[in-house]
Formats: sequence, C-alpha cells, structure tokens
Amino acid sequence: MVEGTRLESVYASKGYRGFESLSLRSIKFHFMSNFFSLSKFMLYFGLFMVLFYIVIGFILIFTSVFSYISSEPRVIFGIFFVVYGIYRFVRLYPKLTYSQKTNKINEEND
Repeated sequence: MVEGTRLESVYASKGYRGFESLSLRSIKFHFMSNFFSLSKFMLYFGLFMVLFYIVIGFILIFTSVFSYISSEPRVIFGIFFVVYGIYRFVRLYPKLTYSQKTNKINEEND
C-alpha cells in the first residue's frame, strides 16, 4: 500500500441524485413517508404521556381517589409525576416546534 493515497474516498462508488432507478426512488419515498408518520405518531404519543403524567400527579395530590395510601407518600408521588410530566414536555417541545416548522415548509412547497 502506498502511503498518502486515499483510495477509498477517491475510488468509492458515489450515488448521484437523479441517477437512481424509479424503483429506488419510490422505495426511498415510501420509507420516508412511513418514517414521518411514525415520528408523528410518537410525537402525539409523547404529548399524551405528558398529559397522563400531569393528570395522575394532580389526582394523587388533590383528590382522595387513592385514599388507601397515606397523605405524605401520595403527595410526594404526585409531585414526582407532575415534575416528570413537565420534564417530558420540555424534552418534547423542540421536536414539536421542529415538526410544525417542517409542516409549514411542506405546505409552502406544495
């Protein structure tokens, strides 16, 4: 092997957009549409779980639904659920704004 040569990067095959076959382009489109629908489902599922955690937290803190659990652990777990729901929302918010931006861009392009 000769030192200083970049054989892999120079002689590696490269795909150029527009030169793929129609079947490859349709497979890519189908995969990407499934990916976006899955990511949209996961986004809505994440929002549902945020709402679920916050509601369970408020139920534990402010109602007597779980009256068989003493007051102190119930309030502690309620606070934990509310804080965890807020944490999940903070982690989900950038994905939500990114999804809204891509939807606006896609609508403008159509």
